[in-house]
Amino acid sequence: MRKTALAVCCLLTCISVFAQNDSSRLDAGSLVLKRNFTQHIAIKGEDLEKMPFSNLSDAINVWISGAYTVSRNLIYVVDGNIISDVCAYSIHDIEEVVFVQNANALTGTAANQQEMVLITTRNARNKGIGRPALRASSQTSLVNSPGSMLESYYHNYAGLDATFKKISVGVSGDYLQDVTPMPKRANYDAVLPYTMDRWRLNGNFTWRADTKNTVEVRVGYADQKLDSAQNYTPPGYRILNYNERSHESDKQFTSWARWRGEWLPGLRNDLQVGYIHFRQQGNYYNLGHFTDSSTYYDIRLAAGDYHIHHIYVRDRLSYTLHAGDWSFEPAFNASYQYLNQAYGQAFGAQSGNLSGGGFGGGSIINSTAAEGRGYKLYVLTPTLDITYKELLNIQGGVVENVSHKSSTGTSLPRASAFASIAIDILRIDGVSRTNSLKLFGSYAQRSAYYVTDFSLNDIDNANAPFKFPIDGNPQAVMGTIFTGGIIMSNLPVSIPKYWVWEAGASWSVLKNRLQIDYNFERRNLTTTGFVNSVGGINTYYFPDFKSAQHRVGVNVRIIDKDDISWQSGLNTTVLRTKIDPDLQSPSDNSIIGDHYPGNNKPSFTGGWTNRVHCHRVSVGMDVLYHFSGENIVANSFSQMTTYSRDNAWLAQNIYIGYKIALPEKMGLEVYVDSRGLVRGGNTPYMTTPSRYYGIGGKFSL
Repeated sequence: MRKTALAVCCLLTCISVFAQNDSSRLDAGSLVLKRNFTQHIAIKGEDLEKMPFSNLSDAINVWISGAYTVSRNLIYVVDGNIISDVCAYSIHDIEEVVFVQNANALTGTAANQQEMVLITTRNARNKGIGRPALRASSQTSLVNSPGSMLESYYHNYAGLDATFKKISVGVSGDYLQDVTPMPKRANYDAVLPYTMDRWRLNGNFTWRADTKNTVEVRVGYADQKLDSAQNYTPPGYRILNYNERSHESDKQFTSWARWRGEWLPGLRNDLQVGYIHFRQQGNYYNLGHFTDSSTYYDIRLAAGDYHIHHIYVRDRLSYTLHAGDWSFEPAFNASYQYLNQAYGQAFGAQSGNLSGGGFGGGSIINSTAAEGRGYKLYVLTPTLDITYKELLNIQGGVVENVSHKSSTGTSLPRASAFASIAIDILRIDGVSRTNSLKLFGSYAQRSAYYVTDFSLNDIDNANAPFKFPIDGNPQAVMGTIFTGGIIMSNLPVSIPKYWVWEAGASWSVLKNRLQIDYNFERRNLTTTGFVNSVGGINTYYFPDFKSAQHRVGVNVRIIDKDDISWQSGLNTTVLRTKIDPDLQSPSDNSIIGDHYPGNNKPSFTGGWTNRVHCHRVSVGMDVLYHFSGENIVANSFSQMTTYSRDNAWLAQNIYIGYKIALPEKMGLEVYVDSRGLVRGGNTPYMTTPSRYYGIGGKFSL
């Protein structure tokens, strides 16, 4: 089956897709949710286009959960494809970003505090049959942080698509360079920034065979490099010379094909096949020359090579039956995944007192590890969706893991259940109203199916590449060699079953001009706890982690006229996690939220978003804040940590744009923008200290 799936993918990748999505539904990969009965937060891609960023989490955090929305805390599903990497897509290719607040969608997201975000890519714009539509944008910014040199950010994009009678095609290319400036420090010969260069190419093809059958294909390639270099020479100090060099190369090829058709009235089938190949290569070098009473050298080298081949096949067969005001939709989802990952790394260290130009009394340590692993995963998900008018929706189902094994060979729970209910209180009497008061509830049992990560690395503090010391200290080296693959040894025989439940309410009044939302989420987590290391074998267990999250959001269209509009939103999130006290370390920084032992004081984080349009002028302003935030600082002399409480806020995004009048069907907008321009409190712990000052433009034809 693996060879067959790979052959299908190879045949289809020579074509390319823009997905045509049913706007009334949310495709979460393993199941489909009805938008009107799902609590969610929707963000238009065009509301994020003018912000300089390289990781989508940096743009949407003000809309979702503030400082708790970081890259490692999110799982993305792109057009229903669960193996897609959102970093492989330009924001100009994204139509909508939807944050789902429904436990049903989290059946396979057992790790940490991860949340589900659905991405819908752009549909081809109809400029007339056979007439191509050109889209282009260019953006550049100066970037600096306190005490650093000015660096440069670039983002250039071009896309071309066309719609014919039954076919739509499109291609796009994107280049992005992002930097993290390093502070100037006394006695440094040179401090170069952490630099990321990312190229992205995407192609798409859609064939509407008839009114009931559509075939879509997407193919993409991303190539990026991350580099850093530091020279440290403090005369007369213990460290006479310190050199550091690191380089990483990531290459990712993705492809998927989809056939959606209605075989009989009410009987629909959705078949999707995907393939991804990811390769990460990196090397790291540092040389230290120490002097106190004697001369001493210290050399460290690291290199690694990581491959993933991933095949994904999913089929969803559903049937809709109407009985008066009721509709029943049973569905059967079946998925197959084949994952093969190979991992190799080498680490060397040489140290000792300098004697006669050689290493006297020094030691050489060389360690290598290489592992290749292939495994198959079969999952069946039968579901039933029941709807009564626009009043009530109930959905439930079971996730059945037929393969019953994880990537490490550890046994997984065979069956886990999920269910949700949504009801509009104001429609119970049968009267149609413009206002609504919806109540939501959902519960799901979860299991982490495999341990892997094939996403493109970044330079943000939440997902830094392995060789970059985040704080800029050249001595803070040699953490985990690779963030790409997590290869654990001596795991427990079986993974327990995890759970999550959510409850919420959404109240819309004034013809939906004002909407107030509340959501509560309770879950337990799967992060492994370290027990000990004997003979080079690490032993882990699954400790008891729990979390409780409250989120309140208010969205209002303050002005809503033809040529003038102002939409504003304010939200806040409180997230607490409880960690098993048996852990060797009393806190785990991989877990998002407030979790220091014995700390009962909550913190509040969120954002304030604004979008204003006045004739040809557009203005945007987003503010990110974190009040009473828990700032955990690692103690280098023990596993204990200290912490403080800090208040912080910053203007995450500010822009002013102007649309220039051009002939019909042509558009041009120029703008100035800034990220992190104004701030207060202790912001470095919450987000990057960098400030961006830029200009840009968008053109369409």
